[in-house]
Amino acid sequence: MQEFNIHGNIFKRIREDRGLKLKDVAGDVISTRTLIRFEADETSVTLATFDRLLNNCGIGYIDYFGYLHKNHKSETEILSEKFLKLLSESNRSGLVTESIKLLKRDEVSFELRVFIEFFLFKIRWERNSELLLENERIVKEHLKNIGRFSLNELLAFLLILSTATVEDFSIDYVSRIIEEGMEYLVPENQYDQILGTYYIDILINGVGFLTRNGELERAEKYCNKALKILNEKRSLPYVILFIRHIKGVLLPKIYLSQNKVEGVEMANKYMKYLEAVIEFDDLSEYKLSRDALHKEFYELNKTGISFDF
Repeated sequence: MQEFNIHGNIFKRIREDRGLKLKDVAGDVISTRTLIRFEADETSVTLATFDRLLNNCGIGYIDYFGYLHKNHKSETEILSEKFLKLLSESNRSGLVTESIKLLKRDEVSFELRVFIEFFLFKIRWERNSELLLENERIVKEHLKNIGRFSLNELLAFLLILSTATVEDFSIDYVSRIIEEGMEYLVPENQYDQILGTYYIDILINGVGFLTRNGELERAEKYCNKALKILNEKRSLPYVILFIRHIKGVLLPKIYLSQNKVEGVEMANKYMKYLEAVIEFDDLSEYKLSRDALHKEFYELNKTGISFDF
């Protein structure tokens, strides 16, 4: 069975799991015979036809792709298991060796390139191989020359953005991506929710990028724009956490970089909140976050006003 022709078999599993008969799902969309051949992966159907078949099954695309990923592993998912095992064994050199092997293929998909970048980022590996350096360059150039990002491209951009310089991406380029992401902060559908989680991280890292490069007013503008959008949708599950991060981390850093008293005041409030959370939950990640912020705030504070923590 070809990799590209698996959807009929997956569709059959869904139909049978839902207890639906062939004739009922085929309906007036296609003949029962054609549906049998499609489910056997002997033929394909158009996207419009597939859409109607899903409707006859009473499910949507999100349901279908969830079932697809549960019952069929792509190459990157299989590779991921192997790479995660190497990661758990702290076998950094083994992970790099496997990455180089993959990059020596005659054809390397963009998805595979991003997959490799993800794991190299996880182990903080220095690019001491021409193949690895070339992979990073190819990914960057691809991102610079594409319009709206796919999910995979969003992940790639996010990986690079966290440590990027203006040599990697221009100020205007990063600003454009942040602007595009604003519309996903309040999702209108399930797919937007998935995009929204990436764009939230892009906003956080994008504001960090702008702040690092002295674009403080622009960084502040995006924070305030995001706050205005999110304050109108506080009922969404992740919104309060994101608002808290903007007001407790991003804006204090911006204001401290501008020598504004508001930076000291906001940092004081957030660190007190963080201490209360640590006292209640005693989670190591909160302690690490507190310690890192403590250092950053003190390094940025040139106002002459002391913190309360």
